[in-house]
Amino acid sequence: MTTLKRVLALSLCLCMLFLLGCTGQSSQESTTAATTAATEAKEEGPLTDGKTLKILAVTSSFGLNSTEFLYDVAIAEGFTDVVVGRLYASGCTLETHVDCARNNTNHYQYTKNSSGKWEKKESIPLLYGLQDEDWDIIFMQQSAHRSPLPESYTSIDGVDYIDELVSFVKKNMTNPNARFVWNLCWAFEAGAPESECWNRYDKDQLKMYQGLIDTLKLHVLPKTHFDAIIPTGTAVQNLRTSYIGDTLTKDKLHLNYIGKVLAAYTLLSVLTEKPSTEINLTTVSPSTDPVPEMILTENDKLAIMEAVNNAIANPYEITQSTYTEK
Repeated sequence: MTTLKRVLALSLCLCMLFLLGCTGQSSQESTTAATTAATEAKEEGPLTDGKTLKILAVTSSFGLNSTEFLYDVAIAEGFTDVVVGRLYASGCTLETHVDCARNNTNHYQYTKNSSGKWEKKESIPLLYGLQDEDWDIIFMQQSAHRSPLPESYTSIDGVDYIDELVSFVKKNMTNPNARFVWNLCWAFEAGAPESECWNRYDKDQLKMYQGLIDTLKLHVLPKTHFDAIIPTGTAVQNLRTSYIGDTLTKDKLHLNYIGKVLAAYTLLSVLTEKPSTEINLTTVSPSTDPVPEMILTENDKLAIMEAVNNAIANPYEITQSTYTEK
């Protein structure tokens, strides 16, 4: 996106907020209008040509889930040059990412897949992963337990963690044309363990999902950093309305096989700007799960494709699945 487009988009957004305020419209209506303007300003065409994919995730464990099968899915769907990298730390918040950037802390596990197998390095600084490849796409998200909490995106003295993290990455990445995407996390499964986040939303999945959407609209969508939002949380919620039900995690928090396949196809569909019309991946063998292999049924594939496509079409609301029986 050119600088001029960004300036015009921001100006439009601010003008809409001012005008709506003057006419007495509610703050919710104003926020919705501004969000729409900000979202439309991000449109710039596909982030990949459908053959080459070089993406780095700066993330916590939910980002690992979203990218676990991304290499396999991309290859299955016709990509020929794929590199997926992940700078990961358990429960890593935006605040921690920023602290690691400031202090060059060896806080991350760095994993990379360029051949179908994950290679792993421990105790790696953020800078190492950023400069290991000329990444085309940088993937970011807030940690799962902080993602729906608005106060977790800024410090008490007003530092915006997203702005500072993006600024650090831009200064140190080796591809000046790399583009940024933001991943929307998913709400926890019913029966999830006690936590500040889960309790905040009365241990109610739909309340947590709405919190994720509201916070995304408040702290992410108005920014011009991100060329795309990955509606993983919405795709998960969509698939939960199918016959598969609320069974997409292995521990009430982290995605299982089907959940990870869903997340990978959601990510790839956004990057290519193409709906999911066929799933050519039949078996998956995660490197981190004890079960060696899972086979997707044809109905599983249809339900996943529908959930992905509905999330792309309506990224901030749940769409009921039509696949309610196996």
